[in-house]
Amino acid sequence: MPNRLAHLENLFPSLSESGYSKSSEKDPSYNCIAFAVHDTCQFWQKLSVHGYYWPLERDDRLEDWIRALSLNNYKTTDNWDLEPGFEKVAIYVGGDGSPEHVARQLESGAWTSKIGRLEDIRHATLGGLEGKEYGRATVIMRRKRFTAK
Repeated sequence: MPNRLAHLENLFPSLSESGYSKSSEKDPSYNCIAFAVHDTCQFWQKLSVHGYYWPLERDDRLEDWIRALSLNNYKTTDNWDLEPGFEKVAIYVGGDGSPEHVARQLESGAWTSKIGRLEDIRHATLGGLEGKEYGRATVIMRRKRFTAK
């Protein structure tokens, strides 16, 4: 596989067999939840430091991440399938119930993720990132896809 990223394959053993590709270089200025809402200028986490942003009082519970995404017009849904006209995000939840990661669905049905402070990747399935690091994709949310006129 061209552009293999051994450091990511070590963290996510299912990634190489599910298929992925690097879509950007490392950039520590934003994280997965920011990337999910197309914000590549801020790191979304509740810290009182320049460059960090969080729209709520708390940020460590699943309900907080759902609410933060809902402030960006996402609504929870039970439909995990690709739906034309909608952009979806999936929240990964660890074994202790804490939110760990957010992936965004592309128009093709593939997914895109910012891996911590590392690269952005495109991955064919949500399962490629499931495991010890991020847990399982547990919550799906959607919003109308923006189309430029």
